[in-house]
Amino acid sequence: MLLYERNKVMREHFFQEENLLAPRFTTFASSSIIRLGTTKIVQCQALGNPPPQFKWLKDGMSITEFSTDPFYKIISAKHEDGGSYRCIAANKIGSILSEEIRIIVAYMDVFSDQNEATVSVKEGEAAIFNLPPIDSVPTPDVTWLTDEGVLAYAQKYVKTKKNQLVILSTEKSDQNSYRARAINSQEGKVENSAYIQLVVEDSTETKEIAPDIIIPPEDLEIVKGAPSATLDCIANARPLYELDTLWYKDGLPIESAGISYSFNDIWNCSLSLVSINTTHNGQYECRVSLRSGGFPTVKASAQVVVLEKPKFFSNARPETLGDYGTQLTLPCDVIGIPKPNVTWYRNTEELDLSEKRYMVEEDNSLLIKKILIGDNGMYQCFARNTAGESSMATWLKVKKFRNARSIAAKLIRLRTSGERHGKKNYIFVSPCKNFF
Repeated sequence: MLLYERNKVMREHFFQEENLLAPRFTTFASSSIIRLGTTKIVQCQALGNPPPQFKWLKDGMSITEFSTDPFYKIISAKHEDGGSYRCIAANKIGSILSEEIRIIVAYMDVFSDQNEATVSVKEGEAAIFNLPPIDSVPTPDVTWLTDEGVLAYAQKYVKTKKNQLVILSTEKSDQNSYRARAINSQEGKVENSAYIQLVVEDSTETKEIAPDIIIPPEDLEIVKGAPSATLDCIANARPLYELDTLWYKDGLPIESAGISYSFNDIWNCSLSLVSINTTHNGQYECRVSLRSGGFPTVKASAQVVVLEKPKFFSNARPETLGDYGTQLTLPCDVIGIPKPNVTWYRNTEELDLSEKRYMVEEDNSLLIKKILIGDNGMYQCFARNTAGESSMATWLKVKKFRNARSIAAKLIRLRTSGERHGKKNYIFVSPCKNFF
């Protein structure tokens, strides 16, 4: 009877262990921009057995307790609701941490400087109007106006990617009052800046003016997969209609560079790189000259670097077995541009690498020098760079004995209920015999 009961308990325990499933995320919320006063629901769904419970963090601090509800609701969004959100999914095996969800609450203040200003240039020169300071999330759409209404952008009137207004080859007729109109479509708000007065002074310059790049292209870092990126090359000259702008990538004409691109205007002042991928890496150069000649060609260049979010060479194994007292390595083979920084977690707590048992090796793998029973749990490798973050997880299951032979070698001694003539009767049974 004792043997039967023991085998029954061991059998039930075995099947319970067999049915355990580590928590695993199945649905992630994406970062988003929301309006003030609106409601936003973020979700973090995971599978596991027992079913996981969920807890939410904001900017690294707990904002909920564990519950079976995978949703978090932001009601009547305020500025302070913006930030970094993560969730924890946990069951009896351990816990895992989600990747970051960024919630941005859209807003736009008024232009901080409401004083009228003056820009003075000599006739033939370019006038540059910087966008007056305005605090807005996301960056507003900007149009420039005069007293007569919205400016029609053309070769003479150019808006840069920084929302500056550039008036090329100025004339007396360009003297006017100009102002910017900022539109935050997420918040549904419009703000007008104070007027900026343009004064065009007489010039003793000759009729022709040599080409001069006044807004050169700037070095650019852009994440792979982004829809587009812009390089400006705005030049002034007289006569303006003789201006010719050509683009090159790594010394080749842009049309021969094998990349996706377009021009935002017919004068080639603004080059748009489309569907960003690694082929867009390189040096871009604009060369500006007058078709009529008479002046040297002027050049400006910029370096474009395509960033890549961390990516793992292979997926982590759902389960990793480790023998008590032995050494174990958990892999974290990851690439990215720039090189990712790697952090290891156990049950959502960052590992203390000052503990001599742990070591992160050059390939980012985690070396556990001597496995203890308490090392059971969920291990996560988080890889982060300026392009984003990625993570993978594995359930470390520590075995108490090194192999089945050591278990089988142990015998269980069961004393019978009877003793005859002062002699004890024993039954010796292997724990693996007749287990099922």
